[in-house]
This record gives sequence, structure tokens and C-alpha cells, in this order.
Amino acid sequence: MENKEEQEKRISELLCKLQECFPNNGKQRTNIEFPRGILRTANDFRNELNFIENKVFKTNLAYHLMLTDFYSWFLNRFNIKLTAKEMIIKEGICLYGNICGSIAEYFGKKILDRKDRVGVKKSLTELVNLKIIDNDLKKEIRYLWGQRNKEHLLSLKVTEYNVYSIDKYNKAVLTWQNFRNALKKAKNEGKI
Repeated sequence: MENKEEQEKRISELLCKLQECFPNNGKQRTNIEFPRGILRTANDFRNELNFIENKVFKTNLAYHLMLTDFYSWFLNRFNIKLTAKEMIIKEGICLYGNICGSIAEYFGKKILDRKDRVGVKKSLTELVNLKIIDNDLKKEIRYLWGQRNKEHLLSLKVTEYNVYSIDKYNKAVLTWQNFRNALKKAKNEGKI
């Protein structure tokens, strides 16, 4: 029986051989089965998001959270290097920023009883005022929201080389988990 290192080496060699079979820069489609059970289902995430009442919003959040599972799986399994790795990390961080910012604004609109856009900053302030989150978590979510805004490439003032790290990705994951837990607690306490 192969040990972990031998399995990794064999899988890496098979992927390289696959690329040799289709040398035209990855344009020819292949049909490699993605392992089942890696990504949690949309229903798993909908159940986790019990603090969101809007079914459409909850479902769309669930779909995006499934993508976070994929990013985590990919980053923990593949030895991709340099800029390509950083851009995958960036997309994961931006995704968490989008999720957190959207949920904050959802509650901002609900708390302030408004139909129009409230904004992430104002929404986070309202969540702090109601003691649903603390100022530290507010800062972390604002940081993530700022990272999310880096999706607007034309507005970037510097190159993104050597900017994103797995530590920053893990911090985004932790920020999301802390925010989710705070919202679950607030729901259980009847604050939202």
C-alpha cells in the first residue's frame, strides 16, 4: 500500500501525463471526476445560515460558500506557485469579503428598516451598536470588504505581485467564521 507521499507523487505524475496528452495549452476538454463529498451542499449551507430569512439571498450565499470549500480544497491539495497561487488566494479572500459585506448590509437594511442601499460601513456600525459584533470584528470585516473591492482592477494603484498569502486567506476564513457565529448567537438571543 502506498503512503501519502507516494500517492501524491503518482497523482502528480498522472496529471502531468494528462497534460502531455493534450499539449494545446489546456484548451481541449477532459472529463476528470471531481471527488464527491468534498464540497458541502447548498442545503448544508442554507441550514448553517439560519439567521438569514430571505430565501433567495440565503441560497445565493450557499452557492458562494460552496465555492469557498473548493478554494480551500484546491489550496490544500495542489502545489501551485507564485502569481497563479496568489490570484486564487485573492479570489478566495474577495469571496469572503463579498459574503461578509453582503450579510452586513442585509442586516443594516433590516435594522434601519430601509429598502435602499445602506452601505457596509454603516451596517457594521449598526451591528456594533446592537452589540451583535465587537469593534475588532467590525475592523476585520471592513478589511475583508476593502480586499473585495480590489476586484475592480482599474482602480488598483500597485501591482498585486507578492501581496496575497495563505495566512491572509486563513484570516479571511476565521473572520467569516467569527461573523457567522456572532450572527447565530444574536439570532438565538432574539437580537436579529
